[in-house]
Amino acid sequence: MKTVMKYFVPFLLLVTMILFTFNISSFAHGSKYCNGGSETMGWKVYCSNYTDGHAGTSSITYKYSTDLEDKYKNYSQTAAGRWNMTGVVDISYSSSSPNIIKQYNDPNTSSVASVYTSSTNNNHKEVWTMYYNEYHMNNYEFTERNGIATHEMGHTIGLVDLENYMNIDKIMFGSDGVQVKYPQFEDIEGAKEAVK
Repeated sequence: MKTVMKYFVPFLLLVTMILFTFNISSFAHGSKYCNGGSETMGWKVYCSNYTDGHAGTSSITYKYSTDLEDKYKNYSQTAAGRWNMTGVVDISYSSSSPNIIKQYNDPNTSSVASVYTSSTNNNHKEVWTMYYNEYHMNNYEFTERNGIATHEMGHTIGLVDLENYMNIDKIMFGSDGVQVKYPQFEDIEGAKEAVK
């Protein structure tokens, strides 16, 4: 028994020292474990080189500002439903959510809609706000508005705009209007990384 204890105690001390030598945050989902994707892969995720972060969870909630018009609530519900159909996320309304969806009307900006992340923890989104600019949203057809909302909901998951025209067939393509209305295979692959 003394022989076992003679080797066990130093072994236990060695393991303890090793654990405390490494940065504890490295055991969490750090940037080196976040695959940021690429234009070539057809998806990109906000990893640590971005301030916006990614969801880090498959369960995402949102609520509405008190003055949000019903049509924007409907676009948001449609967008959440489209992402939920992928089986990767569960995006739902919750009156106690820290995340909020708002609208504004500003002809002096080119922004149609956007997502602003105000708080992250270990590069995971904690608080975000989605904005619809009514001035520009009104320039799109109904189906396009739902596509815009679906694109923006992708940002709440942590997906980044795609800019290369080879990705024009993805929901996260961020230029030249709305070509796609639903998440595509590559968008879904990116979402799988974003919820880690």
